[in-house]
Amino acid sequence: MRPLLDLEIPAALFAAYDPQSFNSIVVMRDIGDQATFFDHDSPIDRDQAERQLALLACLHARFSNGSSPATGTLGLATWPQFFATTIEQGQEAACAKGFRAAEHLMPRRLFQREAEVWPATVESVLIHDRLPSAVIHGDCHLKQWYRTDDGTIGVTDWQCCTIGNWSRDVAYVLATSLAIEDRHAWERDLLAFYLDRLRAAGAEAPVFDDAWRLYRLNMLSALSWWTATLTPAPGMPDMQPQETSLEFVKRITHAIDDLDSLDIRVG
Repeated sequence: MRPLLDLEIPAALFAAYDPQSFNSIVVMRDIGDQATFFDHDSPIDRDQAERQLALLACLHARFSNGSSPATGTLGLATWPQFFATTIEQGQEAACAKGFRAAEHLMPRRLFQREAEVWPATVESVLIHDRLPSAVIHGDCHLKQWYRTDDGTIGVTDWQCCTIGNWSRDVAYVLATSLAIEDRHAWERDLLAFYLDRLRAAGAEAPVFDDAWRLYRLNMLSALSWWTATLTPAPGMPDMQPQETSLEFVKRITHAIDDLDSLDIRVG
């Protein structure tokens, strides 16, 4: 897939894994002297957010609904299939534990609706089987992004790459990248910008109201990636510093509450 994308993405020189032990290795070209990675509290301005969305629009358009001959041979799981494997690894319990651990950071109204969060999250994932599909990054939180010396924005860590709807990536990147007040001020304009870039790249895009609904709905699965990271299940790795997980849980829960994501009915 990588050679088919004219985007700022690190180049892998070699990759292999053992199908029995699942030990793996990836050798990549070193970009450390040419790029600066964002941290969980790095300020992201509107121009940088637009650059993130422009990259994602190009990715989604390149592999949308089988538009590339490579799409059918990539061997990627669908987003619902990928999510199901995390449930097998204890994701539901880890998310519940992390949600409670972050109570002090989230809107009270949302915490009081805890019982609704997991079922709504699962529904928000399963709907992807009925939506237009593309290759999606799947884990495009702020710390995956970097800026090269010439100002180009790039993204790395593609291990959650799946076939799903664009809305997973767009909700996830804006919720984790933007300060709460900036997301609230810019998100409608940024979503419209993304849809324009998707069309400019040659893919079909939904009307804004339909896209807005999907954007709001996909905040729920974004939260599940970070409540589980905050309090991982036995056998899961310790993936991120606690301050990163707490900041992203805070941002995403405020987005869910602002956007009334729990009140969307999945049809």
